[in-house]
Amino acid sequence: FKRIYVIYNGINRKDIKIEKKENSIVYLGRIMKYKRIEHIILAFYLVKKKVKDAKLYIIGREKDKKYLNKLKELVNKLKLKDVYFLGYVDEEKKEEILKKAKVIVMTSVVEGWGIGIIEGNSYGCVSVGYNVRGLRDSIRNNYSGFLVKDGNIRELANKIIELLENEELFNKMSKNAIEYSKNFDWDKSAKKFEKILKLLINRQFI
Repeated sequence: FKRIYVIYNGINRKDIKIEKKENSIVYLGRIMKYKRIEHIILAFYLVKKKVKDAKLYIIGREKDKKYLNKLKELVNKLKLKDVYFLGYVDEEKKEEILKKAKVIVMTSVVEGWGIGIIEGNSYGCVSVGYNVRGLRDSIRNNYSGFLVKDGNIRELANKIIELLENEELFNKMSKNAIEYSKNFDWDKSAKKFEKILKLLINRQFI
């Protein structure tokens, strides 16, 4: 008997007109140590050597001020330009940035799911992340994004560079990302949950 069902989170989808993309990269999530945002900054340091106009936006609510200060110190130490710590932003500002961004990146030790990845996908952002639990569920490797070896900052940077420099590859994967994100819809999730409840009520386990 099948007793375990998986219902994925949804996102608040709407019709989105994708604007012209710029060479920008986004981190979207809480500012916490286990997210390993320093890996993104170190990868961005390598990206900037190849893609001079690249930008990095770090978006998310601060949960560890000491950690946030260390990230800012690292940016200063590397003498990096075009790194923007935006903190918490409203939906309008987040949409503005995601519409223009090409890549959404996540380097957590582990994720429960990685809903920010799917949200970025819905705006045509291609995802790049570590091959860890949670992210390997939200990133469809070589389709909506790339999974790289856990902790491999150079590989992380190389995949970002590839997406920023190879327009044909980016356009293909950006379209894939948008299509993939359509699977994660609250209406679909509600219907699946309703179906399972009916099975439980009728004691029908299939």
